Amino acid sequence: MAGAVYGYYLTFIDPRGMFSILISVQIILSLLIGGKATLWGPVLGAFMIEPLNEIANNNFGGGNTRLFLFGGLLMAVVIFLPKGVLPAVESALHRRRTVGKAGLVGARIGTGGSLTSLTDRAELVTRDPASARPLLEVSGLTKHFGGLRAVNDCSFVVPEGSITGLIGPNGSGKTTVFNLIDNTIQADSGQIAFEGKRIEKLPSWERAHRGLGRTFQITRLFGEMTVLENVVAAQRSFSWQQLCRIAVSGPEAKAAEELLEFVGMRDFRDQKAHALSFGQQKLVELAQILMLDPKLILLDEPAGGINPVLIERMGEMIRELNSYGRTFLIVEHNMPFVLDLCDPIHVLSRGSTMATGTPEQIQTDPAVIDAYLGDDFQLEQGAVT
Repeated sequence: MAGAVYGYYLTFIDPRGMFSILISVQIILSLLIGGKATLWGPVLGAFMIEPLNEIANNNFGGGNTRLFLFGGLLMAVVIFLPKGVLPAVESALHRRRTVGKAGLVGARIGTGGSLTSLTDRAELVTRDPASARPLLEVSGLTKHFGGLRAVNDCSFVVPEGSITGLIGPNGSGKTTVFNLIDNTIQADSGQIAFEGKRIEKLPSWERAHRGLGRTFQITRLFGEMTVLENVVAAQRSFSWQQLCRIAVSGPEAKAAEELLEFVGMRDFRDQKAHALSFGQQKLVELAQILMLDPKLILLDEPAGGINPVLIERMGEMIRELNSYGRTFLIVEHNMPFVLDLCDPIHVLSRGSTMATGTPEQIQTDPAVIDAYLGDDFQLEQGAVT
């Protein structure tokens, strides 16, 4: 549309000039100088580049001089100012505000971080594990990648209100099962029932809106957005009125701040997500999933790659969320973490469920010890007992 108007403004159209290398370099320079992934960066860059273009035309004859000027400027920007003017200024101001302040890994959970302040639906629940109805039922799930059977007739049940573990050797298909449940990839065959209703044909966003939340082994936050923006980005439903609101404001922003306080990351609300440590990103991703108010939370290696103190805090948060009725399905290789937290536990091997039981039953199952835990784990447990 802008090009059509520009053609009327110039009264002629020159396709060869519009598709020349010089125009492409000017466009990229405007973006890089002002700052990529910013709203006003390209505008600022355009106001800086256009006068240079006129000076090169009027005072230096244009032509190859412009190519040399803009080519040299492009190299200088990439080397010395890779983020652009606006992000560089923002980073300098942030360093000035935070000089002398120690970085935090979140506040320790206390009574002020309770979920009771988040929603009227957050009520302590007590359930009889023996009478819990199935919240998620996976039956005959199968996925092939060429000749590789990543998931092979996998079946298991996640009881409502439970913290269910899903363990197994590397390559046993655990993450692939997660991908099939939330429709990151589609299953070749099998059934997935959530709250008694089949969902294997539903798109991923529909499953999320029904109450299925999922974190990833490698966090998938929006790096150039702030922590608060990342959490607000997740919404349980869509409405046209949301398009007319300011991005981070109103009840959504308030709920996001309370969730960040719960996970201990409220002090980082205005920090860019890419600047956080891996453990901090896991906490923000958990708050992002909680923004959906999910009924079932799939956690893919929540204790992976984080320090022991944060692992302990992660376990505390999972238990507290579970006390408010949240159901969990957890993939994890940290066996002390799983055995202390999860019941029941499902064991995968070669894409199939080879064992299901309580932590005590799993620890003493000869097939599980042989396929996954190993004799050393059995001896260690025996020494502890």
